[in-house]
Amino acid sequence: MSPQALNERFNENSVEFMQEIFNSLMLKQNNTLRIKHKELFFNRILVNDSTSYELPERFYNEFKGSGGSSSKSAIKIQLQYDLLTGNFLCCDIFDGTTGDCNYLETMDKYTQEGDLRLADLGYFKIDYLKSINDKKAFFISKLKNNTVIYIKNPDPKRKANGEILKPSEYIRIDILELIKPLTDGETIELKDIYIGSKKELKTRLIITKLSKENKRKREIKHLNAVKRNRGTINDRSIAWNEVNAYITNVPEEILSAE
Repeated sequence: MSPQALNERFNENSVEFMQEIFNSLMLKQNNTLRIKHKELFFNRILVNDSTSYELPERFYNEFKGSGGSSSKSAIKIQLQYDLLTGNFLCCDIFDGTTGDCNYLETMDKYTQEGDLRLADLGYFKIDYLKSINDKKAFFISKLKNNTVIYIKNPDPKRKANGEILKPSEYIRIDILELIKPLTDGETIELKDIYIGSKKELKTRLIITKLSKENKRKREIKHLNAVKRNRGTINDRSIAWNEVNAYITNVPEEILSAE
């Protein structure tokens, strides 16, 4: 059977059939769904990710691509999936030039109290994480290497009337300095970290200094991404390859750093 003949046989019934097969496989293979569902604190665990691929150039007017050595037409698919029920919340399509951050408004609309949100750094935005927190939902997110983080100053300067001088209320910290004394594979946690210049979001910060082997893997992946996207390399981005840094608002009694 040719690909064209197969495509012509796809109708609503066959799509529904394939979806049922996929859902059945997910339920059978996923230990969280089969065994641990009742042990988990969260109402839903929402996983969000995107994928994109090039299209023939005749689709350029509807689905724009990056051009250059790539096709002038590309498509991006955004998917939201609930790990606990196996349900797909939504699947949306955009042109290939649409950044993942543009999808945050849709993700925010679907967030409910008691949810746990998981997404990669393409969706990292402090205002979005703050919105999750405000809705009494939860997140686990990697941290971008240029994110400004603070701790509260235990001994701030004060005015004569006892009021704290604003510039001394917080101390800015550098993760790369924190990991210098750590051994390879060692993890530390800072429980009360304030994120961003406005210091509006308080989270836990879990930092691991990677082993030499894992650091090397990250360096190779980083260099390939820079070449692919024609990006630039700086000293901080190179040093960041030996760090895993996660932030979360999930309480420690529900989810330990380990």
